[in-house]
Amino acid sequence: MQTSSRAGLVEDIRSIIRQHFGELRQFASSMPSVQEQIPDDLWVSVEQLFRVCDTEPATLNPRSQQDARQCLTTVDRFLKQMNQPLDAEFRASSLGQIWLRGHQWLQEAAQIQPASIRDIRRLIVPSRPDVLEYLGNGLYEAKWWKPVPMMDVEILTRTESIDVCGEPFEPVSLPNGLAVRFSVLIADLAQSAPVKVSVED
Repeated sequence: MQTSSRAGLVEDIRSIIRQHFGELRQFASSMPSVQEQIPDDLWVSVEQLFRVCDTEPATLNPRSQQDARQCLTTVDRFLKQMNQPLDAEFRASSLGQIWLRGHQWLQEAAQIQPASIRDIRRLIVPSRPDVLEYLGNGLYEAKWWKPVPMMDVEILTRTESIDVCGEPFEPVSLPNGLAVRFSVLIADLAQSAPVKVSVED
């Protein structure tokens, strides 16, 4: 990472913290200095994402992809704690560019190497389909046989990182059952509350 890029990232992070502290000052009389508030794990994660985004997803092994997910989870957690809007202004910043490229990189990696069924089951809990299959081309299908637990179906369709493809339907091979087809909007399966990414302003 070049010195100018590093300086821009440091300033972006401090600016986010400074703004958040400004919002909190009405509730606390004294606040720690901004310089002391850049966590080491956040900085390591940002630097690693910067390096990962300069590689092709197909050239990295699954372990490397998992590490990238964990790094992006750290960044996402920081942004959420700071109440940082994920708007066009943020995406234009140095930190926002790395954040956005990280999500895009993981989306591409998911197309190359789809998430395992175990990872998808972990993502959609507490919804527990009786059958979960990968249909190809990034598409998964969850099935429940009767009696269908409609709360499970509702949870799945409302999971933020899930993009439901069409309405739930009764499969021909499963009378009175129910199926839902979906894709994963982002490959960030390491976090409990994934963030939707929009690349448009």
